[in-house]
Amino acid sequence: LTLAFYAMFMFPLIIPGILIAIGIFLLFARLGLNNTLTGIVLAHSVMAIPLVVITVASGLKGYDMNQEMVARSLGASRPWAFLTVTLPQIRISVISAALLAFITSLDEVVISLFIAGGENATLTRRMFNALRDEIIVGLRTRIEEAGSPAICLATVLVGDDGPSQRYVRMKHAKAADAGLTSRHVDLPSSATQAEVESVVRELVADHQIHGILVQLPLPDGLDPEPVID
Repeated sequence: LTLAFYAMFMFPLIIPGILIAIGIFLLFARLGLNNTLTGIVLAHSVMAIPLVVITVASGLKGYDMNQEMVARSLGASRPWAFLTVTLPQIRISVISAALLAFITSLDEVVISLFIAGGENATLTRRMFNALRDEIIVGLRTRIEEAGSPAICLATVLVGDDGPSQRYVRMKHAKAADAGLTSRHVDLPSSATQAEVESVVRELVADHQIHGILVQLPLPDGLDPEPVID
């Protein structure tokens, strides 16, 4: 049981970060936790816990648990025995774990790009945004200098999911910043699979549209694979 418990906490170190980010984004989209401080704390905790477990566990391996038992036999409560006997002896491991958790959170970029935004954007997200804005300005300048036909981005949103609506609005705003035109199609959550696929096919056939973004996740009962294909 202990080995299984330990292995469970190691999963974030084994699974590629981009897969964890996508999974957390889809989960938080349903829970309404994207772009929230609570969501950021939970996601960063998931990434930091394995390092904390490894570091603290290594410190506990060299600790004799009988010392805490002796303190309790002399009348100390379990919390007091831990604070006065156990914690001072593993403090280096605890401090190291806290530093590793902080560095991991500070250095985390991929997950932050998926779930952090607005007033709750992390430092790494803000740095990425600054670099992106610089690229967008350069792209707009090149498009205007070339005088090419307008490049159009089409978006399709099914349902009224709040985070998805904000994400789509952000895409249209960034497209306008880059000198692109955009078109949006709103479908109700009651739309059928055939209706969604039909709208996408019409957009694909329109030669004035150069890119299509179908916002995920789709409402329950709709399969995204045929729509994307």
